[in-house]
Amino acid sequence: MNFHKYFVGGYIYELNQEDIKKIPSLIFNNNVYMKQFYDPIRQIYCISRNRSFFELLVFYINHGILSRPIDLPLVSIQKIE
Repeated sequence: MNFHKYFVGGYIYELNQEDIKKIPSLIFNNNVYMKQFYDPIRQIYCISRNRSFFELLVFYINHGILSRPIDLPLVSIQKIE
């Protein structure tokens, strides 16, 4: 298995690339965009985003269920029009 490491909100997450590729619309599949977050010395993606929101994405990637955690404000995931 091929895992990539992501540093978000002080935590390190390891995500299986095979699981990420199952959802082609995820930004993680866009190598050109993700290149700006990659630290080649530490071999990790450093993303300055809300950790709770990232955990929502991790749960979706691993289980296929999109569910908002209680501690994540609804306003942070609503579509801005």
